[in-house]
Amino acid sequence: MKYIKYILLYLFIFSIENSIIKLISINGIVPDLSLIFLIFFGFKESQVKSTITGLIIGLFVDIFNFNLVGLTSLAKSVTGFLSSYFQQIKKNVTPSRIALSVLVLSLIHNIIIQIILSIGTDTGILKLIVYKSVPGAVYTTIFAVIINFLFFRLIWSRQK
Repeated sequence: MKYIKYILLYLFIFSIENSIIKLISINGIVPDLSLIFLIFFGFKESQVKSTITGLIIGLFVDIFNFNLVGLTSLAKSVTGFLSSYFQQIKKNVTPSRIALSVLVLSLIHNIIIQIILSIGTDTGILKLIVYKSVPGAVYTTIFAVIINFLFFRLIWSRQK
């Protein structure tokens, strides 16, 4: 039953991400709600579940957003895998721990995508990281902290 709730929640998040969230873009950069969902999922679930969830979410995003199929899957799988290393957060949740964890994981996610997208182009990797990865990670982190603040009890309640 818990996983049906996760699926329904993700479908809701995905619909918001592909409709309303584009209205608050800053220079084409939007917060990645799918990534926030995946990171919070990884904080609560095992490494295997988080990695598989990252793969599925990534495929879902790739297919519906007409991206290079597999790129987002790779980045989100790695992020799901790494997010489960931050599980000690759930023992002592603080906004600073959430912010730092989401920032690091989001940077890793965005850097993976930018490195692969830069292959065969004249754009420097450092330029892509500075102008795309870092602002996207910061924007995603700000949203993650806001979501954590607004839905703290719902996210961190102990459900079996």
